[in-house]
Amino acid sequence: MSATSEQVAASSEELTASAQQSAEASTNVAQTVSAGGAHIETAVSRIDEVSRKTAEQTESISAATEEQSASTQEIAAAFQSLAKMASDLQDMAAKFRI
Repeated sequence: MSATSEQVAASSEELTASAQQSAEASTNVAQTVSAGGAHIETAVSRIDEVSRKTAEQTESISAATEEQSASTQEIAAAFQSLAKMASDLQDMAAKFRI
């Protein structure tokens, strides 16, 4: 597994965990509304923190995906170049056949 794929997998796991934390925080907000205003402030602060972390992880996944896409394009170009060279070599070898 390439480093980029590992980054994508790790970032994806972190994003999933952040989404779960966000859902839990939302549930906590609903529960604390009845408990009082001080709890609401804490819950909103936690949701804000989780949202920011999720945004950062989304950016990380996006960057890793772009890098992986660029690598894939480079590999495809290399394969095309190799196929052209193989074809040229085959044409040259055919000239020397008896």
